[in-house]
Amino acid sequence: MSLMAGLVIAIFVKLIGLFARYVNKNNGDRNRAEIEAKDTNSIDLSECQQAEAALRILNSVEDVFWMSNPRKEQLIYVSPGYEQIWGRSCESLKANFREWIDAIHPDDRERVQRAFVETVYQGKYDQEYRIIRPDGTIRWIRDRAYPVKNNAKEAQYVTGIAQDITDRKQAEAALQESEERYRMLVENVPQLVWITRPDGFVEYFNQRWTDYTGLKSHEALGWNGRQVVHPDDLPQALEHWTTGLRTGNRVEVQYRLKRYDGVYRWHIAQAVPLRDSNGTILKWFGTCTDIDDQKRAEEALRQSESRLRLFVESDIIGLIISDIYGGIHEVNNAFLRIVGYTRKDFISGRLLWTDLTPQEYLPLDYAAIAEAKNRGVCTPYEKEYIRKDTSRVSILIGYALIGENKEQAIAFVLDMTELKLTQAALTESEKRFRYVTDKAPMMVWMSGQDKLWTYINQPWLDFTGRSIEQELGNGWMEGVHPDDLQHSLETYIKAFDSRQDFQMEYRLRRFDGEYRWILDMGVPRLTTAGEFLGYIGSCIDIDDRKVAEAQIRQMNETLEERVKQRTAQLEAANKELESFCYSVSHDLRAPLRHISGFVDLLQKRLGTTALDQTSGRYLNIITETTKQAGKLIDDLLAFSRMGRTEMFQIIIDMNQLVREVQRELEPETSKRQVSWQIESLPQVHGDPSMLRLVVRNLLENAIKYTKTRPLAEIRVGSHSSAQEVVFFVQDNGIGFDMRYVHKLFGVFQRLHSDSMFEGTGVGLANVQRIIHRHGGRVWAEGEIDKGATFYFALPRGSQAESGE
Repeated sequence: MSLMAGLVIAIFVKLIGLFARYVNKNNGDRNRAEIEAKDTNSIDLSECQQAEAALRILNSVEDVFWMSNPRKEQLIYVSPGYEQIWGRSCESLKANFREWIDAIHPDDRERVQRAFVETVYQGKYDQEYRIIRPDGTIRWIRDRAYPVKNNAKEAQYVTGIAQDITDRKQAEAALQESEERYRMLVENVPQLVWITRPDGFVEYFNQRWTDYTGLKSHEALGWNGRQVVHPDDLPQALEHWTTGLRTGNRVEVQYRLKRYDGVYRWHIAQAVPLRDSNGTILKWFGTCTDIDDQKRAEEALRQSESRLRLFVESDIIGLIISDIYGGIHEVNNAFLRIVGYTRKDFISGRLLWTDLTPQEYLPLDYAAIAEAKNRGVCTPYEKEYIRKDTSRVSILIGYALIGENKEQAIAFVLDMTELKLTQAALTESEKRFRYVTDKAPMMVWMSGQDKLWTYINQPWLDFTGRSIEQELGNGWMEGVHPDDLQHSLETYIKAFDSRQDFQMEYRLRRFDGEYRWILDMGVPRLTTAGEFLGYIGSCIDIDDRKVAEAQIRQMNETLEERVKQRTAQLEAANKELESFCYSVSHDLRAPLRHISGFVDLLQKRLGTTALDQTSGRYLNIITETTKQAGKLIDDLLAFSRMGRTEMFQIIIDMNQLVREVQRELEPETSKRQVSWQIESLPQVHGDPSMLRLVVRNLLENAIKYTKTRPLAEIRVGSHSSAQEVVFFVQDNGIGFDMRYVHKLFGVFQRLHSDSMFEGTGVGLANVQRIIHRHGGRVWAEGEIDKGATFYFALPRGSQAESGE
C-alpha cells in the first residue's frame, strides 16, 4: 500500500459520516451542515467542503474506495482506481452492482460473498481474493469494509477500500519457493549443515547430521560439541568457536566427529556469519565436511616423505640433483664418498658432472638425456667417474628429468665396485604426491512440477561447458548420448509420475566432446505439508568404474569359456581313456586265458619228458609274461572303473587302515629286512576302499624299490594345515631323477626297466585319480640312489577329527 493510501485511510474513517450525509443531503441540507460545522472546534471546514476534499483525495490514489447500500444492491461511490485494477469502468459497476462479485475467481467467490454477507455490518469484513480481469489476467485483492451508521446508531451504508496486493502475493510465493528450494539443497548437500543464533545456540541440523551422529534433533539443539567431538579435539574446537562468536570472523577448525556407530572420522568445520544490511549478525551458517580419507592420504604422504628422507640420508646409494648442462645442485654424503670429494668441495662449486665424467662416456650421457627427454626417465647405464685423486670408479647411474622444460634431473649413483652389482638395469622415477583438496564435483539439478529442469549447479555447467540457459528446461537432454536418451527419459518420467526415487546411468557429453558414464539419482521434492514441487537430483562421474567393470566382465567371460573348453576336452579324453582301457582289458582277457591254459596243458602233456634248457626257458617266459599281462589287465580295469565308481565317504582312521595294509603285505616282506616307522596319523573324511588302494599302491611301491637294499627303511607320516592334511610314504630305495617327476603319475609311465622292477605303470595313475576325486593333490620328491617320498593331500573335511 502506498504512503498516500495510508494517509487517506487515516482520514477516511473520520470523513465517512460527513461523506454519507453529503451524498443524501440537498442544497438546503448542505447549508445547514455548513452552519453546524462552523460551531464545532474539531472540524475547520464545512461538511460539504470536507466531503468534496475527501472525494478529491480518494480520486487521486491508486487504491479503490467505495460506498454502497448492500441491502438495496446500490453502489453510491467508487473511486477511479477501480478502472485501473479491475480493468472495468466505474459506470458499468454502478449499473450492475454484482459486477464485482462476478469478477471474483470462482475458487474464491463463494467464500468472499459469504464473508461479505455475514460480517460487513459488524465491521469485520477483511478478505483477500483473486479477480479475473477482462483480458484474462489475475490480480490479488485485499478488500476491507466498514459500516456507516446514522444518528440512531443504525448501519445505513457500507464503505470500504480495495487494494491490489498482487506484487506482495507474488513476492511471498517466490520467497516460499526460494526457501523451499534452498531447504532441499541444504538437506541434500553432502556436508553436515547446522545453523546457530548469534550467541552460538544451535537451532537447526540437517538430516545428514542426525543420520551421521545418530542424535535426535531435540538432543542436539543447543549443541556444545561434547556429545560427538573427540575429547582430544574439543578444547581447540571450542576455542575457535568462541573466538569466532566474539570477533564475528569466519571460523574454520578440524576435529574428529563421532559417527552413530562410535567411529571417529576427521571433519573440517567451517562457519560464516550471516549479517543484515547494518552488519548485525543474524545467524551463523556452518558445515562439517568429512576429510578423513584426505587426512589418511596426507598421513600416508608424510610417511612416504619420511621414508624417502630416511632413504636419502641413509647414504646407502649416492643421490644427486643436477641439470642437463653439467651443474650439480644437491648431493648426499654417499655420492661424495663415491667420487672422493668433501662437502666443502661441493659447497665451493667445484663439482660438475661433465668434469667428473671421462670424455668417452659423455656420448652415453647425452643419449640418456635424450631418452629421458622423451620418456621422463632414462634406462640405467654403466659409466665411470673420475675421483678427486684422479682414480676412476665404475658406477651405475639412472635419473628422471623434472621441471616444465625437463632440464633438471634427480639421479641415483651406485658404486659398482663396492656393491658388486650383477645387473646393469635399474630405473628410478620420481613420484610426486598431490592431493586435491576439493572433492570430485557433484552435479546437482532440480526440476519443477512440469518435469522441466529449473536449476543446475556450476559443476554440471563446468562438465558440459554449456551455459545455464542452454541446460535449463529440456536442454540437458542434448548432452545425453543418443543410445541412452530414450531409456533415461522413460526412467525419469516413470519415477516422476509415481513420485518415486530413481537412479539411472547414461553417457553425458563432456565439454571436450567425450561421452562419460554418469550415475544420476533423483528424489521427489516435497513441502512440509507434503505438496509435490518437483525433483532434486545429483550426478557423479562413474566412467572409470564402468570401463573397469567391462574389462573384468570380458576377462571373466573369456576365462569361463576357456575353462569350459578345457574341461570338456579333459572329460572327453578321460572318457576315451576309460573306454579304451576297459575295451582293451576285456578283449585281451580271453586270448590270455587261452594262452595260459594251453601252456599248462602243454606242460602236463610233456610230463616228465626232458626238454632242453632253451625250450624250458621259453615256456617259463610265456607263463610269466601271461601272468604279467593278466596283472596289467586287472590294473587297467581297476583304473577304468575308478573314474565311474560312486564314492561312499565316511570318517576313516588312517592308523588302522595303514596297519591293515601292512599286514596284507607281510608275504612280500617275510624274507626281507624291513624297518617300519609309522607315525600317529589323523582321521580323514573319504572313501575307505579307494584310500585303501592308495595306501596299498604307495606301500607296495616302497617295498618294490627298496628290494636292492639290505635293510629297507619305510616311513609313513603326516602333517596338517588349516586347509588340508598331508600324508607321505618315504623310503630309502633307488629313488628317481626329478627331471622326470612329471611322468610318475601317468598311465604306463615307468622310470625303471621291467627286468629290474616288475610293474604295469598303472598303480600311481590310480593313486592320482583317487586323490583328485577326493579334491586333493599328489606329488613326489626323489633323488637317484637316495630314496623317494610320495605325498598325497586331502582337504580338511568338516567331519574329520584329529585322531592324534
